[in-house]
Amino acid sequence: MTHPVALTAGMTYTICYSTKADQDRSIAVDINRGGTPDYTSLTGRNNTAESVFTTWANHKFTFVATVTDDTARIDFNLGMAANPVSVKLDNIGVYVGSNCPSVNPNPGSSSSSTSVSSGSSSSGGGAAKSSSSSSSSTGGSGGSVLFSENFEMGTNGGAPAGWSTVLPGGTSATIDNTKAHTGTNSVHLRVSSSNAAATRIFRRLPGGISKIYARAWIYSSASIGGNPADFRDHGDFMGTSREASVSGNLELRFGPVVTGRLAGFQHTPQDGPTKASVGDSTQKIPANTWTCVEISVQPAVETFQGWVNDNLTFSANKPADWDNGNIADTITPDDLRSVYFGWRGYGTGLVRPTEVWFDDIAYSETKIGCN
Repeated sequence: MTHPVALTAGMTYTICYSTKADQDRSIAVDINRGGTPDYTSLTGRNNTAESVFTTWANHKFTFVATVTDDTARIDFNLGMAANPVSVKLDNIGVYVGSNCPSVNPNPGSSSSSTSVSSGSSSSGGGAAKSSSSSSSSTGGSGGSVLFSENFEMGTNGGAPAGWSTVLPGGTSATIDNTKAHTGTNSVHLRVSSSNAAATRIFRRLPGGISKIYARAWIYSSASIGGNPADFRDHGDFMGTSREASVSGNLELRFGPVVTGRLAGFQHTPQDGPTKASVGDSTQKIPANTWTCVEISVQPAVETFQGWVNDNLTFSANKPADWDNGNIADTITPDDLRSVYFGWRGYGTGLVRPTEVWFDDIAYSETKIGCN
């Protein structure tokens, strides 16, 4: 049984799972390269055998990724026994750090548990659709969440584990236990007031996906959008990037644009926003309250969309939906390399927050929504 995962070199990960079998036996659990270019172990375990008994037992092992691999997979290898022996699996997860979160104390009782026999195979589905109370780098299909993060496993004042950052001088991104949408923690960004300086957290997206929906809850020290004084200036608080640095121009952005309305913006090659006629231009993010925001990037149909509190704010799927409609729409699979959250503002008249918080981040290949 296999399931996709994405690993980042230098990060510590822990694989957690629960097992039970019809009779005592062993299985091999590992993360490997998934055939791209080979099936080399990425944990150093090299398919080490793990004992499975007739009562439920919890397992975990921790490793440091030595390579970045967006197409890796977790592999539960039950062998090809002549007489199949059923093995039950539950509480499966791949987590950043060295700990497992709280697990179901009664493995096998949840609808997510799965049963696999020797000689059979399974891909995705069931317990392999891991979820996490903190950083969980997983794959998914058919509506499963690819990644979710609520920062509950972070240490107040510490860096958000599993996230890369863009932090100009005087900025920071830390775990904060004074504000949270749910639970007790969020990630707090003290952002740059300099023109065009990005302050961000970001993650590489898993390879092999065809589209992305990214959802977060944002809390801002200043209202974002709805300010006519922002005319011809623009900013962004989330988006996707083609660049490894996630601080350049090859991005699809969501934020305030012309006359202060919230819209999509493509810097290169469009260098312009989506039109006011392709969404609800009255939407804004009020100050000092949690607001749900979501974007969708779908290269196959050249679509970029955004929502505020589940209200469609913009939707562009053809050149005419952009202010620079004479330029061909160029949303491509390259726009699925990284997803980011933070703040960057352009121009001198833009109303800018000095601090933003994010919580309950998730991304999927299907619409997530605020609930």
